[in-house]
Amino acid sequence: MTRLGASYKINLRVVNNPVEAGYGDVGDVFTDVVRNQEMRNQSFVINVTADFLERQPEILFEASALHEVCHVMNDDLPGYHRNAAAAEVAEERCVLQVVGESRYQQYLEAYAAYQHWDTLMYRNFLRRVKDVSLVSAPRETDEADKMAAEYFRKHADGNEHLLVYNGEVHDVTLSSTKNRVQHDMQKLKEVIEDGKPMIFFHNHPADAGRAAMFPSYDDFGVAGFFSFLVYSHNPSLPIEFRVIQLGEKDTVVSYGFKGAAVEDIKEIASEYRNAMARQADVAQIKERQNLLDYRLARESFTEYLQYACPVDLARKDAEVCKTHPQYFLWPSDRFFVHYRPQ
Repeated sequence: MTRLGASYKINLRVVNNPVEAGYGDVGDVFTDVVRNQEMRNQSFVINVTADFLERQPEILFEASALHEVCHVMNDDLPGYHRNAAAAEVAEERCVLQVVGESRYQQYLEAYAAYQHWDTLMYRNFLRRVKDVSLVSAPRETDEADKMAAEYFRKHADGNEHLLVYNGEVHDVTLSSTKNRVQHDMQKLKEVIEDGKPMIFFHNHPADAGRAAMFPSYDDFGVAGFFSFLVYSHNPSLPIEFRVIQLGEKDTVVSYGFKGAAVEDIKEIASEYRNAMARQADVAQIKERQNLLDYRLARESFTEYLQYACPVDLARKDAEVCKTHPQYFLWPSDRFFVHYRPQ
């Protein structure tokens, strides 16, 4: 997956006899999808027959693993094939792009021997792989994305900026550096009091690579605080968080909380709102809210973000982030990151 710039939770399962196991007419290597309660893809299982493991050369293990991950990347999975009838060829094109033509031809030669292809069939399949065009993911660009990106371009000074979109763009930046931004509390309160659905945007530097395409754990901590501010005013007000990395092709990623994380934030916000109505002391509530922000920030990394970019700058052999957010999917009951194709 590192070679493909992808990160998914994938288990490997050996299946002695796919037909007896209820899979019907499938190949020796195939992928199952594990979905959550909302029927969204959550994780995956690559199945392989014992016969394949015992009889085939190692080069086919490598080729098959790449092929199956490409199924996930291209959204060519059971129930839906983005590349339709060309799905299998599309997956091979994905493999070719990452390993190069020379290594790919070695894969295909091994696969041709495994399938007992003649030279003509091998050449025809290679030509189809080279000629196929991959179908792009559907675009999710909205007016908020466009206006935020345009604002960041017009005000490009090498620093982060914080925007709130509620039908129009509001810059609520008080001060900023390349990697940090301080919000203007007065401006932010005014936007919240407007009572309209809000999308919080901030920009990450273009020269910081793929790690900057993702929200950081600090971003999750700040999102927790902003969520508290909004829910303290109106617990039913819709809010979103997005990070933009400008470039030749802009990257827009939405992120935030779900499930128990949202409930925890709303619970403290409710206590704060009730205490303020009674004109009671809110110092302890604010302290608990600060601790919750800290915990959400820390756990967003340990339970979730580290599977996208396991960056540990304290280590001399720290891994450079190679995952693209388009190809990141990891099960979580409390956090999410979602790539928005532009």
